[in-house]
Amino acid sequence: MADESGTDVVYSATERQQYRRDYYQANRAEILAYEKERQARIKADPVRLAREREQNKLRARRIRAAVRAKGKADKLADPVAMAHATAVLERRNEEARLRSRKRYADPAKRHDQKTRDANSRRAHPERWLVRSAKARAKEKGLAFDLVATDVVVPSTCPICDIPLCIAEGRWAGNSPTLDRVDPETGYVKTNVRVICFNCNAVKSNGSAELHEKIAAYMRGHNG
Repeated sequence: MADESGTDVVYSATERQQYRRDYYQANRAEILAYEKERQARIKADPVRLAREREQNKLRARRIRAAVRAKGKADKLADPVAMAHATAVLERRNEEARLRSRKRYADPAKRHDQKTRDANSRRAHPERWLVRSAKARAKEKGLAFDLVATDVVVPSTCPICDIPLCIAEGRWAGNSPTLDRVDPETGYVKTNVRVICFNCNAVKSNGSAELHEKIAAYMRGHNG
């Protein structure tokens, strides 16, 4: 931030927080009126409300990722700070592992958690599909811009017409899965559709031409 003379000034966190408080107090009426109007517009449109919530989550994740990247670059330039950050991360990871073990040490609690997860998958399958796709995209370095409202789970598979349902535990043949129409493209709005697990496994990363050759081969050898 620059002052009146154009010189860059670095403000502390306390100063920035105080500036935000002062700004809010000076413009409180306008801010509250705008927020009330905005909330009314959003509540009138449930689809927009859901999309805005997902977009806010994605925006917050991008900001946190940018902050972490900058902090990591700063730490890499300072070996002492890097060593301290590594030690803190290891300690936090160990604490998280201990909490997880303690949480699931009781078989009854473990069963209750599995039941809650299964109920959540049945109630909101699109959320779980998007969450899994995001993890795969990150692992494979693919593009990703989906939110839960972009995914519609049909009642039947559009390829083989079998009813889609959420299975308990592992994937079943008729479980809904998110397919990339073009395997070379990532998980983007124009390149995904929901099909059953069996069809997705058969399709895999093959092209239409390859599947036509496989079908011709199978017809020729099955008489």
